[in-house]
Amino acid sequence: WTHRRGWTVPERDATGKVIGINDRRANGAKKRRAGGAMGLTFDPQSWMTSATEPGFVFLVEGASDTAAMMSMGLSVVGRPSNTGGVELLAKLLRSVPKESRIVVVGERDRKPNESLSPSVRKWHKPTCQGCSQCWPGKFGAITTATQLATLLERPIAWVFPPDDAKDTRAWLNSQAAERGSE
Repeated sequence: WTHRRGWTVPERDATGKVIGINDRRANGAKKRRAGGAMGLTFDPQSWMTSATEPGFVFLVEGASDTAAMMSMGLSVVGRPSNTGGVELLAKLLRSVPKESRIVVVGERDRKPNESLSPSVRKWHKPTCQGCSQCWPGKFGAITTATQLATLLERPIAWVFPPDDAKDTRAWLNSQAAERGSE
């Protein structure tokens, strides 16, 4: 649901039941409504159909990336955070056919070492290839894929969006801008 101040997004359990409401303001601020639980963002009516036809289910971080992939007609489930929702995802994805691929999409949100807090910089190596402190999007994608592979007993891939985009929404926006300049 949308209004002039932002958007309201339902978060669901693995059965599709709404268990929480997340508000996203037009200025980008996010807030989960009191009394609700953290859940998954997906369309319970269509996600499985699109998972079996093209043969892929994409697991992105957040509602705006979920909306971006849904607008492309892809099967997508939004994770509540970079590492959140794994148990709910495992329950939801158990019914995905083995021939369909499950792919966790990470975010290119790497932070420069100098932007980390002083207490983290004390132990953090500038050569780090992606931990929860310096690259939460990559860390979350790998962690989620690894945990799901164990829980579902099947291979789970992880990727970044194409064209060095930060996330799926940014990639979709860049494609729209590119088409507009043609």
